Formats: sequence, C-alpha cells, structure tokens
Amino acid sequence: MKSLTTIALIFIFCVQGFTQSERFVVYDLTLSQVVDTTAAISFDNNVIQSTTGFHFGELYSWTPMSNDFPSEQFLYETSLFSHRIAAGKFFNLEDFPLRATPKLMQMVDGDLGHYCSSTMIGEAYILTAAHCLYSNPLGWILPDSIFVFPSFNGGQPNINLPSTMVEKVYVPLSYINQENFLNDIAICKLAEPIGLQTGWLSIGYHLESSFFENKVFHKSAFPAFTVAGPPVNPDTMYYAFGQAEIQDSMRLIIPNYIGAPGESGSSLYYTNNVNTYTAYGVASTAQNFSHIRIMPSVYYPIVEIIQAEVTTSTEDLAVDENRITVFPNPTSTFFEIQNSKVNFPAKYEIFSTQMKLVRHGIIADEHDMINVQNLPGGIYLLVVNDHKIQHQTKFIKK
Repeated sequence: MKSLTTIALIFIFCVQGFTQSERFVVYDLTLSQVVDTTAAISFDNNVIQSTTGFHFGELYSWTPMSNDFPSEQFLYETSLFSHRIAAGKFFNLEDFPLRATPKLMQMVDGDLGHYCSSTMIGEAYILTAAHCLYSNPLGWILPDSIFVFPSFNGGQPNINLPSTMVEKVYVPLSYINQENFLNDIAICKLAEPIGLQTGWLSIGYHLESSFFENKVFHKSAFPAFTVAGPPVNPDTMYYAFGQAEIQDSMRLIIPNYIGAPGESGSSLYYTNNVNTYTAYGVASTAQNFSHIRIMPSVYYPIVEIIQAEVTTSTEDLAVDENRITVFPNPTSTFFEIQNSKVNFPAKYEIFSTQMKLVRHGIIADEHDMINVQNLPGGIYLLVVNDHKIQHQTKFIKK
C-alpha cells in the first residue's frame, strides 16, 4: 500500500502538469557503437513556449534577413514560399546566420559524397534529421565519417571558417523503436567547438498555432537535386523564405512545395534581426515540404545535453591543451606528432581543403615521421584515430 506521502507527491506531480521527455540513443562514430541512452527528464507541459539562446560567433558579421513576404514573381509555383535562390548571389555566406547552417558530407570507403543539411545550435552541436542517421528496418545508416562544412559553396569548403567532423549522434528512442516516426529530429556532437566562430541559432517551441501566422520563415540548405522547380547545383547553398503553416501538433509545412534530397535536416527558422534567431522545425519529408516541429518532449532533453557540455567546458579546455600538434608546421617534407595523448599505433588520414583523401597509413609511435613531400603546397587536415579518440589538426605543406 502506498504511503500518504507518495500519493501526495504523485498528485502534485500530475496537477502541475509535469510529464516525461523523450530519451535519446547515443551512437559514437569513433567507436562505431551505441554508447548510451539518455534518461528521461520531467518538464512542465503547461509552459507554452521556450527558446534557447543564439550566438553571433566570434566573427560577429551578420546579414539582416527580409521580414517581408516574397513577391509573386519569386514564389515557388502556387506556394507562399520563394523558390530556391543560390544564396551566394545575394548574401555573403560568411555572415551570420548563413554560416551557422553547415553542409554535411559523408566519407564512405575514402570517397566524399553529399549527405544532409544541418543547423548549428551550440558550440559543438548541430541539429539535423533522424532519418539521415537511422532508418527502419535497416538500422544505423552512418557512413565512415561525417564532415561538417559551414558556408560550403561552389563545391568548396570555406577556407575562412573552421570545419570539423561528427563525433556522436543522438536519435530519439521512440524513432528507433518505431513508436513515433514524427520524432524525425536528431542532434550531433562535433569533434571541435566550431560554433564559437560560426555562431549558432537558438531552438524553440511554441504550442500556440497563432504564433506561426503571418511570420516570415527562412531556410538555407543544400539540395542535391529537385523534382520540381528550377534545377539546382548540389555543391551550392540555397536560400528560400516565406510563409509556413501548422499542419498538426507535430508538423510545420510549406503547402504546395516539394522538398529536395539533401535538404533533410535543414531548419525552418524565424528572425526579427535583433534578438531572435530561432529554429522551430527540421526538414523531414518532401510533400508539402514537411518539417517536424521542435516540441517540449525533445526540446528539453536537447537543452540538457547541450548544457551538460557547457558545464564541462573547463575540463574540455584542459584536454585541448594536450591536443594533437605536428612539428615542423609548416613543413616541406616530413612531420611528427607532438604533445598528444594518442594511443599508438594509430591510423592517420590526410585530407585536402576539398576534403579529398590524399594519404593514409599507420603511425607506429610518437617518433614515426609522416612523409608529405610529394603533396602539393597548401593547407591539409590530419585526422588520427587510435580506436579510442579521434584527433585532428591542420598543417601547411610548403
């Protein structure tokens, strides 16, 4: 028989409107395995709306986005959203918020290919679609590596902005268990906190449908090809804006608009160009370009995951002091790894600025020299995987 205290606590819990959040399954790409499932947290479902904070980034430059609806000549067929516009023709892609919407690319058997779109939502976290990472009945559909390129355009990473790789992915347990396919939302932890430079958008939810009325929403993404509308270049960032509407409690749609492969994971965000840059939905399906709304059940655990990272940032900085470095740098012939915690022997890969794999091999110990004398001059990314941690740094070949 339950005690009066227990009954009283249950009563208070229910009256106040608290409920349990979604749980997330955590997959570590460096270990190639599931490493954790987050605990459910309680939240007050009487709270109508909430947002995290956004950040301009250390570069600070920004571009104001239009708060006017697109004119008829720019509309996509019979929708109230503009057709896709090559973003670089109208914006400086190094400006916020465009630089905070990276392109994801996948490495499979040494070949780099198109993947999905994403949005920076913290120092070292991006928002994307769960179906980019997990598929029923196939299970995890992760490539060997996922690269994150802010302001990718014209087939090239932006040399003025940092790039990185995905370290861990977080997918809702209900999505994996086929309990709720509408939880097509995921986040990824990055190997490097590039958000400090690029900045990030806030994420938010609003339970009142009227909030979404008469607002201009924005989208920047990387479509691979289109099934309707003007053709696109898959190596280019595209931008569109206009009116969206609520379909139901889980979906924010753009009626009469067809989403494109590659746009999965991109955000539908709203800004007033002053104190709000908030993503409210994640691109999921093509028909009526459906976006899964960020709802409290996923919002609060995502916030907790990101805040947990912030609270350990001091420890992370201590680790960063021992990050991989190479000497000499720049080099014209050989270099060796110094001041690292690499567990040798370890596998290494060298990528060009186009993220083409140009060299790979095994490093036997800390005195083993890596020969780069036959590489053309330029900047390269060195990735070292010791089966426990993935280390990376950049070096210059003279």
